Amino acid sequence: MRATYIWVMEPKKKPIGIRQVGAKFEARLAFGTKRKSLGQFATMEEALAAYASAKEAARSRYPSKRRDVITQARLKALFTYDPESGLFTRLSHAGGQPAGLIAGSSNYQGYRHLKVDGRRYLEHQMAWLYMTGSLVLGLDHIDGNRANNRFANLRLASHAENQQNRAAKSNNSSGLMGVNWHAASGKFQARIMIDHKSHHLGYFSNPADAHQAYLAAKKQLHRFQPVPRDL
Repeated sequence: MRATYIWVMEPKKKPIGIRQVGAKFEARLAFGTKRKSLGQFATMEEALAAYASAKEAARSRYPSKRRDVITQARLKALFTYDPESGLFTRLSHAGGQPAGLIAGSSNYQGYRHLKVDGRRYLEHQMAWLYMTGSLVLGLDHIDGNRANNRFANLRLASHAENQQNRAAKSNNSSGLMGVNWHAASGKFQARIMIDHKSHHLGYFSNPADAHQAYLAAKKQLHRFQPVPRDL
């Protein structure tokens, strides 16, 4: 069976290899000069989720020196952080920016970041480092607002847990989380993601009934976020 490569761009233009094999998508993660298969999935979204989870696990197991450069002491020497507003303020003049100025800016994904000693860091990770002394990758914005870095709005989360706190996509055919129009059956399908895999919950004539099936399953299976944040 012939395989077709599809390249998806991440921030900083680093490609992710997703290989389409027939009707499925294979996710593969690079380890040195080799790529390890993470499995084949029915949708591109599932393949990308598996890739992100594996990448996070690899980073935790093999931390890079670059991520270990910034320390809590260095961060506090350069900025103050207000846990109530979630904002950083400069303590000294740097990079043409005067002391007392709100630091940081937003990227195209809606996350805020700081530039420290020539490197860019995500502000929510810096907020956690400032308050706890730990630099971690897995954090969730409880209200779903990526720019809201109040400390009370942040919590530790694996990638799979983070995915439980998602809102319905703008291109969702039903407008309801966990519900999509299934053309082949002529009904609305209810589905839920568990550990990066999509699970079928049934077909329904009414989108509201399909959504209720999703909510019931979410309450039981999504222990990290059992209720959608928009309810």
